[in-house]
Amino acid sequence: MIKAMTHPYSIEYLDTQKKLKKTIKQARKALKKMNIVVRKGHETSTTLAREQERWANLIVNAETDFLKEEELFKAHDNKKPVVKKLVTTGKK
Repeated sequence: MIKAMTHPYSIEYLDTQKKLKKTIKQARKALKKMNIVVRKGHETSTTLAREQERWANLIVNAETDFLKEEELFKAHDNKKPVVKKLVTTGKK
């Protein structure tokens, strides 16, 4: 919330960015654990392939959401604000 107030990003943009990073991190951890389990012989390689496909789909969905929010941010950011003239006051 504070980052959204100090940066020109919307809260939704920051949330989707955080979700994408979190999904990638979780995928790395899960696949690393699954590789160890497969090496030890507790699971088959087809289970590993299914798990890889599942995490790939989750990452693609998170990236799609992030790119959509990024496009909305860019569209909103490209709108030029109304420039107000500064009026100086004081003694001459």
